[in-house]
Amino acid sequence: MALVGAVVGQIGFGSIADMIGRRRVFIMTCSMVIFGAVMSATVQNTSGSFGIFSQLTFWRFILGVGIGGEYPLSASITSESSQSQDVVRNLAMVFSMQGIGTILCSLVLVTVTNTMGDNYDTQWRLALGLGAVPMACSFYFRWKMHETSWANEINKPLLLHEDSTTEYSSPSYSIIAYFREGLAFVWQTVQTHWWALLGTAGSWFVLDVVFYANGLFSGQVTTAMGLSTSTRGEASAALILQCIALPGYMCTILFIDRIGPSNLQLIGFVATAFFFLLLAVLQPYLLQVPPLYIILYGLTFFFQNFGANATTYIIPSIIYPTNHRATCHGISAAWGKMGAIVGAEVFLYLQNSFCRGDNCTDDATAEQKNNGLRVVFSVCGALSIFGFFWSYFLVKNVNGPLLEVSNSEEEAEDMESKKGASGSLRTQSSEVHY
Repeated sequence: MALVGAVVGQIGFGSIADMIGRRRVFIMTCSMVIFGAVMSATVQNTSGSFGIFSQLTFWRFILGVGIGGEYPLSASITSESSQSQDVVRNLAMVFSMQGIGTILCSLVLVTVTNTMGDNYDTQWRLALGLGAVPMACSFYFRWKMHETSWANEINKPLLLHEDSTTEYSSPSYSIIAYFREGLAFVWQTVQTHWWALLGTAGSWFVLDVVFYANGLFSGQVTTAMGLSTSTRGEASAALILQCIALPGYMCTILFIDRIGPSNLQLIGFVATAFFFLLLAVLQPYLLQVPPLYIILYGLTFFFQNFGANATTYIIPSIIYPTNHRATCHGISAAWGKMGAIVGAEVFLYLQNSFCRGDNCTDDATAEQKNNGLRVVFSVCGALSIFGFFWSYFLVKNVNGPLLEVSNSEEEAEDMESKKGASGSLRTQSSEVHY
């Protein structure tokens, strides 16, 4: 449910941020994450229809909505608060905190599983509740922050119709009317930037089908290696994988300005495809050498982070005009999360495809489970190749030194009209000039 909530938050908070400003919405998303994490950790096992699992589902959805809003807000605020020559690197630095977060998450799991014995109830509650701590630490700074350059472009809440005389702040302006205006704004944005959205949303969808499925099935992979035969072992194996993946974020920060976001996305897809296909071919042999197996598997995460996982976040932050940036980024990110949902379901079926009844239980043989993993690796490799071609043909080329970031949609449209209709779809949504 957290993924479903993320889709809602990415589209909803992204569009709201373009309508009323970044700062207030950034505080909203922070509050929802804190509240959702704390309440997830305090659910109670009660009788009736709203039992502990229903409570946990509800609060994880709320948490997901807040996390989803963080994507377009963090990207838009970073893009609009940076000097033009520093935009791409700063975005990479912000996104690299995802890597730090996964390391901290794994450290929490290793700590609680090794210090609390078999007290599983306290373990999972503590692990979920600690998710509120980083957001709580950032709340004060969000409260004190100033509005970004969005305020210079849109000096009042955005009204979609020139003949509209009703301000959003008016007491007579109903929630229903506000909601209708919001939907109309999202639809207007999609109509204006549909070609660019096809590239950014599509590539993010393909990436997250592979990326999230890869993460969800890492436990089965490490079990096949013989490294995670217990809860403690699974936590330790996850930490090892995240440590291998973390340098990918660092390399993105160091080299993205030289390589260029578009080139890096292509390189990441190709490298990821290579290692997935290598794992599919060599898996029976790699099972005999667990250290080599985990290194090669960890490299799939490395080249996702030093590749499309970072650039699918960065590119939408720099190619859309200010007054549509958060909405377009949110739509692109939402398609990524929908890819994660699809990937989790499809790869679960593929991984169980060699077991009786398409369900690998404890009675399934190791050979059956390993054959399923080989299929998963093969499909991940094929999808990564598809992601390469999708990015090559549909994602706007934003390589080269950044010379100017224009926050004026009118200026971008004026430049487009001079270029002529032949290139209009490729440049309509861009505000980055090279």
